[in-house]
This record gives sequence, structure tokens and C-alpha cells, in this order.
Amino acid sequence: MPDGEYVVVIEAAEPKHSSQGNPMLNVKFAVVTGEFEGRKVFNNYTLTEKSLWVLKQMLAAIGIKAAGKMDLDPTEMLGKTLTVDLITDEYNGSPRNKIKTHKKAPEEFGLL
Repeated sequence: MPDGEYVVVIEAAEPKHSSQGNPMLNVKFAVVTGEFEGRKVFNNYTLTEKSLWVLKQMLAAIGIKAAGKMDLDPTEMLGKTLTVDLITDEYNGSPRNKIKTHKKAPEEFGLL
């Protein structure tokens, strides 16, 4: 998909481990509006001190407060809408979409 902002819904969120053995959350999003409606976007949120801010940004965008230690139930994220800003990145020599930022969805989408 071209770089830009897209309104997405969280379709799946699954705890996994990164190739380095760190805990992470694998999240699948689906675009809900426009020309690319139905297209999927995937993102891994590594649960380390260094990168936890990215997950917190996404959680704030869907209305889940993330302060201090918390037990996150990934099923609480399912069906929530947000806006993501996609950029094109290269992975193993091929272009792929990468989420640059997470923001609240426009009001008409609410926090479904």
C-alpha cells in the first residue's frame, strides 16, 4: 500500500517470541475504509524496555491505559479501531509496509 494514514481494525493479537527470544505481541490489522479496504497490515510489538513505548502508543490509540506494570489480555484489543501512519520499509530486499505511528481513529469510528 502507498505510504499514508489508514483507519484499521485489530483482527488478531497473539503473544509470541522474537528471533532473539524476547516476548512480543504479533498483531494483525485490516484496513476498514477507502481503496485498500480489507488489506492486511502486520506488526510485531517487542515487549522490552527499549521498545515498549511503541505498544503503549498503540494501546493509547485504542483507549487502553498502559502505565507501569500491567497484565495485557490481547483479546481486549480485538475489534478496536485506530489510525496508523504507514511507511514503506525494506525487509530482506523486498518492500513492505511498516507502521510509523498510531493515533486514535476518527470520531465516526469510535472505539468499536
